[in-house]
Amino acid sequence: MKTVFAHLEMMRPYTAFYVGLVGLAGASASGSTDAGGYLLSWLIPTSAWIAGLYGGDFIDRELDAQSKPHRPIPSGRVSARTALAIMISIIVVAASLSVWRNPWTLAVVGVATLLGVSYNKVFKRRGLSGHLVRGSLTAAVFAYGVMVANAPFSWWIAAGACAFWLQDAASNLVGAVRDIDGDRAGGYQTVPVRYGIAVSSKVAGGLSVGSLLIAGIALWHRAGVDVAVLIIPFALWILALRRIPTSAGADRFRADALAAHEILVLERLFLAAAFVIGGMGWIVGTALLAVSVSVSRFAQRTMRARYEFGADPMTVDRGRR
Repeated sequence: MKTVFAHLEMMRPYTAFYVGLVGLAGASASGSTDAGGYLLSWLIPTSAWIAGLYGGDFIDRELDAQSKPHRPIPSGRVSARTALAIMISIIVVAASLSVWRNPWTLAVVGVATLLGVSYNKVFKRRGLSGHLVRGSLTAAVFAYGVMVANAPFSWWIAAGACAFWLQDAASNLVGAVRDIDGDRAGGYQTVPVRYGIAVSSKVAGGLSVGSLLIAGIALWHRAGVDVAVLIIPFALWILALRRIPTSAGADRFRADALAAHEILVLERLFLAAAFVIGGMGWIVGTALLAVSVSVSRFAQRTMRARYEFGADPMTVDRGRR
């Protein structure tokens, strides 16, 4: 049972639902009505995302051994060899399904894999470029969803991909605030490490505003989509910015930084759902959103603090009050 839970920790179910919803957003926003395309646009990105998480933990195992020894690989609950094997197996299966559906999607899978590896090996250490490279993975997922649906590209599809690119870069930057001590110790020059938390908040805010503006333009262009669906993502982002601590030495720093990122995890679900609503309608879009938010929030409350800090979730919750 301990091993099973360790694998669940590595899969991060509080983030896995998002990437599938982004893929589905690309497929549905393209105007496709192909049920098979919808299914694969959710399934394959979700599987590839999980593979990337295994790969990230494998690559970061030495850094985690210093700053987060409780995580599955450093703690010995999952071996590095097993993590690598699972990553490779999932990528092979996902690539095979992609080629079967649309051979051109293999190019997107290859680029996304290269970006994911280069982020962990190179760009994660290099400030803003690292956060932007990380965000580009989500843009690739949106484009992948369009390709799986065998739909043509257009300028507003490109705008949608850009919106997710900027949003994920902002979310990753806020996540780096939470990890500032470990990144500094490991020599990772993220924006928070290099420029501080105040600058990081401003940069993340600018990226997010750009994301929502571009998303609004794309949704407005798509007939029948009311940009009012972006009100909730905007409100959640403002709430997240208010939770970002002003100093790494402040009381409850880790808890507040984690809380800010948890809000963004929910915010991006609403952003993806806005595009799904545009393509599949309010009933289907809101139903998928409700399931995604419920599962993600439950996983956040029961698993994330243990994975990030090796702490009982209730201990971190008490620290937030």
